[in-house]
Amino acid sequence: MITFKQFLEKPVEAVAMGYNPSIIDTMALICSFISRNNAKEVLMLWVSLASTPLKHLPRDLLVAVFNTFLFASFPFFFWLYAILLHWQLKPMAEEMKEVMRKIEEDLNT
Repeated sequence: MITFKQFLEKPVEAVAMGYNPSIIDTMALICSFISRNNAKEVLMLWVSLASTPLKHLPRDLLVAVFNTFLFASFPFFFWLYAILLHWQLKPMAEEMKEVMRKIEEDLNT
């Protein structure tokens, strides 16, 4: 039997092994992604721009802006991210099962 904790650690594997997540489970999973470390990482992206070579500045600036947007939008849109993830979990699990089946067939031949 697959537990909620196992789902939080490896969601695709848990669904592939038979765990049936509810939308609340996927919301909890999405909320577990964000932490104080994420805030530090976003801040460090902006701090590191000062030492970025001019050649890489547009790319790094784009990355910093995108990550800041994701971090800032999280409290407002986490439910949307959870719905999108919930919608994608089953196809991802089916794909994983198919790959594992092919690997098993290759090993048996």
